[in-house]
Amino acid sequence: MLERLERKINNKDGFIELETAEIGGLEYAFYLNHSKGTEKFLYTTKASNCFNIKFIQGNYRAVFFYKDGNNISIFKIDFYIDSNQKLVEAVYRKIVEKDGYKIDFYNIGATKTFVVFNGAGSTKKTHPFGLYYLVKNGFNVVACLQENNQYQDLSFEDVEKYVGPIVNEHDVYLYGSSLGGYCAVYYAGALNGTVIASAPRNSSHPSLRDKVKDTSYFITQQFKHVRFNQNKNSDKKIFIFIDPYVDNDIYFLNEVIKKELKNIKQFNCNYAGHEVFFHLKSTSQLKEIIKSITSGKDPIVYDIDSCYSYIGIAKDYLKKKDYQGALFFSERALVDKSINKEFRKRFEKVNSIAFKAYQKNKEAVT
Repeated sequence: MLERLERKINNKDGFIELETAEIGGLEYAFYLNHSKGTEKFLYTTKASNCFNIKFIQGNYRAVFFYKDGNNISIFKIDFYIDSNQKLVEAVYRKIVEKDGYKIDFYNIGATKTFVVFNGAGSTKKTHPFGLYYLVKNGFNVVACLQENNQYQDLSFEDVEKYVGPIVNEHDVYLYGSSLGGYCAVYYAGALNGTVIASAPRNSSHPSLRDKVKDTSYFITQQFKHVRFNQNKNSDKKIFIFIDPYVDNDIYFLNEVIKKELKNIKQFNCNYAGHEVFFHLKSTSQLKEIIKSITSGKDPIVYDIDSCYSYIGIAKDYLKKKDYQGALFFSERALVDKSINKEFRKRFEKVNSIAFKAYQKNKEAVT
């Protein structure tokens, strides 16, 4: 009964209101998650609450609690408010959770669904890759989350079993970057979906470990995934976006993926580094790429520079011992004010190395 109960997110005089239909004898509570924290309205018999949070552009999660004696039921709605105050809701439902993975469904009632995978080091609590970006652009999202185990506990058969029935009548797109990109390729056949992958690579894959002679913890981890061609393959296209100058990424693509799969469409993003999707988003190309692919067309990728390609060029100059060039391009990369803290630290490190090498070389010449 509670599953079918109507739940609303309202714009009440410019503020966000959560409202639910009433059932006699219940108490209600409401949480509102937003960019600065969580607002809480605790249990009362009141079936609505208007928060002191303005109805403005952003990503939010509404949590509805229903208390019947000692029994509590919880329902979540993720939603996005755009710049025109248009509301896009994604009804959240957990599909399955086991020790090593969790699968969630964010349903906006679309006929096109993205199945997304997170990167290395993520957990079952990590925000799903591209969730709000995809929801606000009109797609349902199935989020496959791992427990920092390189998706080794998520079998091909489990994706087929748990995700297959949800997307059976949908156009399906598997989406991810790095480890997530690898998973998009690996599980595609379970759903007969189209792949949109950036720099697909699994650091614990035996082929890559043998190449780099990896001494990380992945070396001792049991690798459970089989070869790509041992799984059922998708008959849809595999779109891969990659920087041809990142050695390990190109090796994995050529020696592991291309040797075992067909229908691959490769798009080179020169000097974008391992963070190709960040580069494409920064150059305002990612939205058009996704729009093209989900419309049945091959995308066009333009050779446009970004802070990510500038830092890639700087690294290339460092390899060539052209320290002046490395310093110039690393400084250009740091001009971008939109870089998050993690990337800014990485860029600053490259810039510092370039500066010290340039100064040392300059002193040696004089």
